[in-house]
Amino acid sequence: MRVTPALAWILLVAACSTPTAPEWPAGAILFDPPPVYAQWWKAVEECSGRGGRFERVQWYVVEGSSFNGNQVGLWWRDGHRIAVADWHIETQRVVQHEMLHDLIGAPGHGPPFADCDVTL
Repeated sequence: MRVTPALAWILLVAACSTPTAPEWPAGAILFDPPPVYAQWWKAVEECSGRGGRFERVQWYVVEGSSFNGNQVGLWWRDGHRIAVADWHIETQRVVQHEMLHDLIGAPGHGPPFADCDVTL
């Protein structure tokens, strides 16, 4: 199945609204983020009004178009970890969505963050 941007958005919203915390994805592999991630991070900081250290985030890639059933990205508070399905490591909105979670320190993104463009 090919994941379109619209479907990716639906999957992200579904993952963020899950009442229980999802499991860390099996097979997640640590990787060095591409330089563009630092630029995307700054855009999320500006949009959200929150600051954070980009360097503290540990980035993981998971093989495939999704993991844990239907997720394309996952923020994990412990260790400031973000996992992204390998089909989406260059999808700005997916990556920035998880960055926003790290900056606000929570799985949700209600007011005032709901108006931030990166929340999809």
